Amino acid sequence: MDDKVSTIRQQIQIPAKPIDVYHALVNPEQHADFTEARVTGQPKIGNTFTWLNGYAFGVFLDLEEGKRITMEWQTEKWPSGARPSTLELGFREIEGGTEITLVQSGVPAGYAEILAEGWTEFYWTPLEHYFRRKQSGQPSGQ
Repeated sequence: MDDKVSTIRQQIQIPAKPIDVYHALVNPEQHADFTEARVTGQPKIGNTFTWLNGYAFGVFLDLEEGKRITMEWQTEKWPSGARPSTLELGFREIEGGTEITLVQSGVPAGYAEILAEGWTEFYWTPLEHYFRRKQSGQPSGQ
């Protein structure tokens, strides 16, 4: 097995309060609403979860409401025998919303670039649209 791993670092701004961004990510119903994909798992330390119709899965390692989420995280596409990555999401209130800091360490070599793009395509862009819809009073899925 190849032991080479990478780390993804991103900073994203979302137009909502940190507590609301936190809940959108850990609450299965809200998470499914903005990703338009099946989500399982209740946000409790030690609980397992699946995101994006089972594509991503792992275990909640630490949860600090409105401030931080730490999880063991991997995808069904990772090489056989690859260890899960550690995903840390931090939330900081800024003018106009929340700055999310993502640090995902232990990503198998060759997967970092596609995962980084995936975070933007499947999470940050839909999450921003989700909160803009909520602010404008539009129903979900519009």
